Amino acid sequence: MAAIIYGIWYARNQSVFEHRELQAKNVIEQASFSITKFQLANHGEQDISNNDANHTKGGNQHNTRRKHHRHAKSNSNNWSRPPNGIIKVNSDANLSKEGRWGLGAVCRDFEGHLLAAGTWNLPGFDDPATAEACALYLAVKLAIDCCFREVSFESDNSSLNAILNDPASLPRSYLGNLAWGILCNKTQSRACNFNHIGRGANKAAHALANMAHDEPNMVWIEEPIPQLVPILILDLIH
Repeated sequence: MAAIIYGIWYARNQSVFEHRELQAKNVIEQASFSITKFQLANHGEQDISNNDANHTKGGNQHNTRRKHHRHAKSNSNNWSRPPNGIIKVNSDANLSKEGRWGLGAVCRDFEGHLLAAGTWNLPGFDDPATAEACALYLAVKLAIDCCFREVSFESDNSSLNAILNDPASLPRSYLGNLAWGILCNKTQSRACNFNHIGRGANKAAHALANMAHDEPNMVWIEEPIPQLVPILILDLIH
């Protein structure tokens, strides 16, 4: 019952903030997923995917990817390349303008090539964790729209990362609502994880979040962003 009530609240926020109407069956499906996620979390499950959550077969490359997703390095101050076949997505939020959130996300492959990026500018309030959750929520949606199926998401907000890796701790707040939406969308990936990194490893997303106040609601697909080029180069050097 609690999961369904929470789903109705989530559907209401989707309608108000994103002008997106969710059908009743979607609310029920998401409630069912939330319960399953809670049960798996209590049994120590670390990663859920659509096709291989309960399988251990596969070649060396597949095993390497699963190992990466379970034991990815966190708290680094330098951006690091993901393994071949994994897309790394960094997100960040900027709250420098009162009442507005500048949000940014950048997607790169194992060679450090820019695959996609986006900026968003939304009404907001003074809560960095919730703003970061909104940025990550939009980053997950961007990755889905780009058909990235094996993804490593990185954020420099430790409290958000802790919530995402412990679904049982979801708060009953806007932050919890966004985190729940992130976890629901996660099921559209074959493999996916969420990691905390230092701010030094999140410079590209930070720059996009700043840009979002002046260049809002932009999406780039495999095209250079002049303001971002120096940062991308430095990330590869380091």
